[in-house]
Amino acid sequence: MHCISQGQDFGTAYAYLRPQWHLDFFTLEARMTYTEAEDARERAEALDPSNNHVVNAKLRPRRVWDLFSNRVLLNGVETESVLRLVVVPVSHVWLAENERTEVHTPINSFQWPVPLPVDSSLERVRIELLNLGLQYVWLDVLCLRQRGNPEAEPQRAHEWKLDVRTIGAVHRETG
Repeated sequence: MHCISQGQDFGTAYAYLRPQWHLDFFTLEARMTYTEAEDARERAEALDPSNNHVVNAKLRPRRVWDLFSNRVLLNGVETESVLRLVVVPVSHVWLAENERTEVHTPINSFQWPVPLPVDSSLERVRIELLNLGLQYVWLDVLCLRQRGNPEAEPQRAHEWKLDVRTIGAVHRETG
């Protein structure tokens, strides 16, 4: 019900349920709701509202890319077994505008266009990451809200207050 009430597609529902097959499905929605609330609390406490300074930069990433389901998941909705898994950070290559394209994709629920090199694709990146044996990845352009959706610009600006300042924690976790 949690995924349906959020308007998520089957791929996203599968991504949340896949690591939970061995757990009690009757308590799954309650666990997801609790984890989402805990993540929101931690993020609220990590930013000092009086001066917008980060007081806790040791947060897990807001989103992760589940390579098996090929969907981006909100960290706050993941349940404990997913939160314990290693999330590998991957950074894209900065390119001039004429060397990249913007892709709208169901992987991030079409929330923002993902900038990619014109000669590549998210599927090619995914295959390479799967070949490395990875399961959960933080790919910055896919997991960090990007510019491109004017209606979501206030939300992007709000998320970036904390998320950009805590990117180092994503990289330290696997370093």
